[in-house]
Amino acid sequence: MPATIHFKPLGTNVLIDPCKDDETTTPGGLVVPQAVMRGNKLSVGIIKAKGNGNRFNDMTTIIVDNRVYFKHGTGIPQTVNGKEMLIVDFSSLLFVE
Repeated sequence: MPATIHFKPLGTNVLIDPCKDDETTTPGGLVVPQAVMRGNKLSVGIIKAKGNGNRFNDMTTIIVDNRVYFKHGTGIPQTVNGKEMLIVDFSSLLFVE
């Protein structure tokens, strides 16, 4: 049974669990994200928690457990329940799968 996340982002922030399935390991053992190899600057992750939004962004389009793509390099790393996650602003999310 997965651990419950007791972490509530404020405002337009979302908590994202970055996906590792978009990485490739080179023969030398270097882990390279597919986005870098393709020249794209996108990251992929699963939304684990979201804020309530503000008067400009109501956050109703964001659903917990959706897979989202966001700007590569954005977000603040945060350890939650022993797992490395990212706090990302709503404006950095590009689309949902």
